Amino acid sequence: MFIFVKNKIMGKILLSAFLLSIGFAAGAQSIVIRDTSGTIVNGDTVTFVEYYRSGGQTTFDHKEFVTITNNTTDTMVLTLSRTEEQIIAGSYDFYCYGQTCLAPVKAGVSPFLTSQTDTVRVDPAGLVVGDSPFTVYIDSAFNGIAIYRYELSDKRNRTNNAAFFIRWDIRNVTSLEERKTNSDFSIYPNPATTAAIINFETPLNFNRQEVQVFNILGEQVFTSSMNKGTSTYELNVDGFPKGIYFVNVIADGARVSSKKMIVK
Repeated sequence: MFIFVKNKIMGKILLSAFLLSIGFAAGAQSIVIRDTSGTIVNGDTVTFVEYYRSGGQTTFDHKEFVTITNNTTDTMVLTLSRTEEQIIAGSYDFYCYGQTCLAPVKAGVSPFLTSQTDTVRVDPAGLVVGDSPFTVYIDSAFNGIAIYRYELSDKRNRTNNAAFFIRWDIRNVTSLEERKTNSDFSIYPNPATTAAIINFETPLNFNRQEVQVFNILGEQVFTSSMNKGTSTYELNVDGFPKGIYFVNVIADGARVSSKKMIVK
């Protein structure tokens, strides 16, 4: 019995030491990137799902979807570079950072893109700000998935760096789905705090219909079926972390409408 207790105590000590080491490792990041819910996304992928109709808009952008913090006691001068990991042929992308917006670049022409002159000075424990908020764009993108890696690096000390990925999932609304455009909806209030009302232009009239909610990382955080004839649906967001979400309506197994929702 004594040996068992001793081993158990030693196990707790080792476990505590292991967890403490993890804590130090997490806190050692010199640059911390967080999404709007406050979750650290260093090395992770942020997914944007976009829809277009033939002849419609194929330019998409997102800004202020992450915050970037100098997690050291030294001032940093940060540069930003973009690397193509996967492209949609024929598309263009560009980004705004610091003082300027870079010109659109055709996919495959500049696999690595950076501007050494476009820097942002960040005080210790300060947030990255600039005349042009960090914004990403993709243009002329049709049906496909594009993945870009964005890396921030301290011009004074290149060992201070951090990166994350942006995954664009561009989808065409097919002719079959065009017949289901009466499933379009609005969300209010938006931003929401405890609940959001989904109001459909016309009552849903499909064999099967449901609502799905995804966070900015592309993870499904909620799903629920809806009755035939539903015209309004109350979505409880009280337990959702603050941030950006995507609300999708699924009809007979096909995603037919999507809206961005902010929870604050």
